[in-house]
Amino acid sequence: MGLLGDFLETFYGSGQTFWSVRAKVRRECKSATRSETSRRPPIGKEKSRSTASNSVIIDSDFCAVLPDRVRIDATRTKNGKTEATVEITRDGECLKRTPEGTVGVEKVPSRGRKQEGDSLPTDYRRHFDRSLIRQFFASLVLEDAGRCKVAGRDCVRIRAVPVPGDSIWPHWLPAEADMFEFAADLGFPSLLSITGFLSGEIIERIEVVNVAFDEQIDESIFDCQPLAGQSIRPAEPVTQRVMLENAIDKVPFTVLLPKRGVGKGKPDLHYEPGRNDGAGESIAVMYFGDGSNSLWFHLRAKLDPESDERLEWEEVEVAGRRFEISDPEVEGGMICLRFCQDGTWIEAVSDHSRQDLLDIAMSFEAV
Repeated sequence: MGLLGDFLETFYGSGQTFWSVRAKVRRECKSATRSETSRRPPIGKEKSRSTASNSVIIDSDFCAVLPDRVRIDATRTKNGKTEATVEITRDGECLKRTPEGTVGVEKVPSRGRKQEGDSLPTDYRRHFDRSLIRQFFASLVLEDAGRCKVAGRDCVRIRAVPVPGDSIWPHWLPAEADMFEFAADLGFPSLLSITGFLSGEIIERIEVVNVAFDEQIDESIFDCQPLAGQSIRPAEPVTQRVMLENAIDKVPFTVLLPKRGVGKGKPDLHYEPGRNDGAGESIAVMYFGDGSNSLWFHLRAKLDPESDERLEWEEVEVAGRRFEISDPEVEGGMICLRFCQDGTWIEAVSDHSRQDLLDIAMSFEAV
């Protein structure tokens, strides 16, 4: 049957094959460059950067006691800057300690047709949760590529390409990749290495560098205290859907909407709290109308630093007003446009033509 067949027979079998796991995992990723062909349409014109300045490294320590307790201590390094976080799932709740040291507590959201493991963090599940791995395997064509060793354990190397027309949730696997390679543990149904390729180049590698199964783990590890001077508080949602009137009251900047180019569509608004990178709070606005083009934008008091870091911008003047455009200039690409009006920065993304997007930008008014 071969190594792949042996693994899949165990992998798709019933029953739990380990009850605890400790692991150290290193994740290295870089953004796809403009010369590479991604599975996703480009958004804006990417800067050309060296691999070193374009990479992110995340070192994580996993501890899990099945079925429902997981702790992940992660250290993220980018451009010489490091931040540490802790995430714990236990007893139907999730605790997250931010880089500043505050601990947020929230109930794990219930999902329809819930499976065992659904509430656990994706960073853990993509390696050790068969239910999630089965879902993305169903969207891949798998090929046996021989035997290998990872973290001192015997594995089968699996090469995989997406099934044409199928889709994989971008949080599960490297979203830009057009081919994958896995190292699947032959003793326990888990993935000890996940590598994403784009046009033959590695763009992301997630590898277990040390792992131990079925060891006793002290229950006290599934507790998390704030750092000195910080507190425990209810976690702030990543995004909150709001009505227009609530959005106006919620933010300190002027809320503006376009008068042209959105048909009869109604805006869908979401409030997003400030991020650790200094972007500040924002209102995300999307239009679902009867037209074929897409348009969404953020309203902020100050520019998002990530867009300056990632994109190339050109200045355009229309009727005495200054706009900045980042145009990938490829078929299917999305144009980014930003400008300041009434003290509010508008950062828009659309597949409208450049001229149509500028016409829409000229029509923004305070509400």
